[in-house]
Amino acid sequence: MSIYSTGPIENNPVNGVRPTQQVTVKIENKNSEDFSTVSIQGYALNGTRTLYVSELLSVAPNEVITKNYFADLNAFGFEFITGGDAEDDTDISVWGKNAAGQLVTAHRLVSSELLGEAEAEFLWGEEAVIWADSSAPGPGNGTPFDPFNSLQAAINAATSSPLASTFGMRARLVILIAANSAFDEDIVIPPARHVQLLGLGPWVLGNAQGANFSSTTPRNVTIQTDPAAEQFYTSQGASVCCPTRNGNWYV
Repeated sequence: MSIYSTGPIENNPVNGVRPTQQVTVKIENKNSEDFSTVSIQGYALNGTRTLYVSELLSVAPNEVITKNYFADLNAFGFEFITGGDAEDDTDISVWGKNAAGQLVTAHRLVSSELLGEAEAEFLWGEEAVIWADSSAPGPGNGTPFDPFNSLQAAINAATSSPLASTFGMRARLVILIAANSAFDEDIVIPPARHVQLLGLGPWVLGNAQGANFSSTTPRNVTIQTDPAAEQFYTSQGASVCCPTRNGNWYV
């Protein structure tokens, strides 16, 4: 038996409408002879954890099952318990969709990215995490003990890492930003890379000399694209993003 989780997914309204209205769960049994079982539990997370989906599925050899669930909630999460002889050959993915049935980029998780017991199988891990702190002496090497003092330097280190070169958009490149950091610089995200800027507290792209920690000089974020490079990595499998949180950017 293995237990996997999406973790809590934030889905607060944007202009009065929650980004994800429906969650699609796809389950694939790649074994040609044996059955597997999957227990699905969905929780509404609104101050308390309330179970609103509970289903046990039997997945036949080579079967693919698609289930749709209500998700018009400010926050939610799903847990999966797998079992049976084909447990190790069973993959699960979770896809957030808007009211028109279109995929919500920030709410997609494929099997290898679900939080679970088999952490060694994750595509991302400590080697994909880079630390940045504008108050550090610098230039730094991206570790918690010697963070980069330039946000662009941290991005460059993450996007040129062996993990990024191998998995491209499938790899989570996490930049952990120290609280109260102020990076007075423009930044560029190269193509075919999945970068997450996660603030451990308030931070700003700019000089932080304005009111309420704002910048008095405009700064730019450039996200580069390259369809050919992106298609190369897309053919390996879906990319995975995380819920948007205040102060954090997901690309």
